[in-house]
Amino acid sequence: MATTALVVEILVSGLLAMAWIVGVPLMLLFPEMFGRGLSNFKEFSGYSVLLGLLVLAVAYPLGWLVNFFTYAVAKWTYRKTLLREVFGRDVTSDTYHKLKALIVMQKDCDEIVRILNNNVSVHRLARAGGFNFIIIGLILLFLSEESEGVFVGSVLLSLGLSFCLLAIQKHRVSFIWLRYAAAQFPEGQELLATCQEKTIREIESGGVKESKVGAPNPVAQADS
Repeated sequence: MATTALVVEILVSGLLAMAWIVGVPLMLLFPEMFGRGLSNFKEFSGYSVLLGLLVLAVAYPLGWLVNFFTYAVAKWTYRKTLLREVFGRDVTSDTYHKLKALIVMQKDCDEIVRILNNNVSVHRLARAGGFNFIIIGLILLFLSEESEGVFVGSVLLSLGLSFCLLAIQKHRVSFIWLRYAAAQFPEGQELLATCQEKTIREIESGGVKESKVGAPNPVAQADS
């Protein structure tokens, strides 16, 4: 089931990418092809199955490229900031993956793992959707000579930015749930403590007035 959902997510991302890589340029360069709707494409109706398979064959690897690229952008921009915000200033990728592995291996955390997977799926779709909609919107804004095209481009650009904000929020919520679950186990508490060693030392020295390290309640913060 999870594999099927992942395939669908990647295909959706790839199809959206094909819209701006192939579809939008064709509409702008050859508007007469689309002037009468689908009537211009009746001659290809006999090849619909073949064309459908070809589109899927291109969309799937393209979707993975979009996924890898948007993940790299997230990693370079907001992911590290979110990790430090939720886990502590001393968090490392190694510590994060250890926390994640700890929760996945716990039989009592099946529901948490399901929630994490759902958040990751939404985050992945929002991240890729935001990227694709922003690109399509920019293409229409800068290349369209019609007011309708500019309007649609503005709407898609706003939609893309909204998806990006949703991706950031879902990423943050996933980290909060992971920290909340890890704090329930001694091994997790030890790992979380290593993420805030500098903060704890500053608290002890009086440099920072902050309460002791604790696990935030994801239920209370998920909708913040």
